[in-house]
Amino acid sequence: MPVDVAAVAAAAGENLRLIALSSPCSPTGLRVEEEELRALVALVAERDAYLLVDEEYAIGLSRSPAVGQGRVISVSGLSRTCGLPGLRTGWVYGAPQVAEACAERKFFTSITDSVLCEALACSALDRHEDCVREYHRLCAPGLGLVERWAARHPDAVRLVPPQGTPFAWIQLRTGEFSLALCRRALEAGLLPAPGETMGSTQASGSASTATSTR
Repeated sequence: MPVDVAAVAAAAGENLRLIALSSPCSPTGLRVEEEELRALVALVAERDAYLLVDEEYAIGLSRSPAVGQGRVISVSGLSRTCGLPGLRTGWVYGAPQVAEACAERKFFTSITDSVLCEALACSALDRHEDCVREYHRLCAPGLGLVERWAARHPDAVRLVPPQGTPFAWIQLRTGEFSLALCRRALEAGLLPAPGETMGSTQASGSASTATSTR
């Protein structure tokens, strides 16, 4: 599901200040293509604006479009890859003046975080490599299971391979609306997300690939 850069440029008015997107994206599980990112970076540079990229599902900054780009801001946190959404702790990566301004406004809105949450966040970051290994350990078997299931039912579903996310986008080929299918799946104890609830005009949905092998 590519980004329509031409549509974004057409919608960007004279007062454009920020374009926001997520990569990898929820619920599709896909990354924004490099060519599209370059076009968006050129657009914000031309308009003296910024590109904000939510990289909550990214493991690190090695592939971040914010590296070496003064007009790109990356935000992420511990919610997804470390499994700590309750801490509400994250970070911003970008030009120094942008990061400093964000920290200042954070102080104005919440003054301070819980000392306990900050201590737990520091502990998780100290063990980040362990968290990443556990993240992959949980996701890999689940993705294999979904891939094998999709391969057995090529006439009914099409799997869009995820690019670094613990969920997969699945397109239905049966003619049934995904909302109806998800309701039937819920009765069987499964919890896929119907595409209709996420703005999709296709019969599609998102399913988690994370599972425990213990």
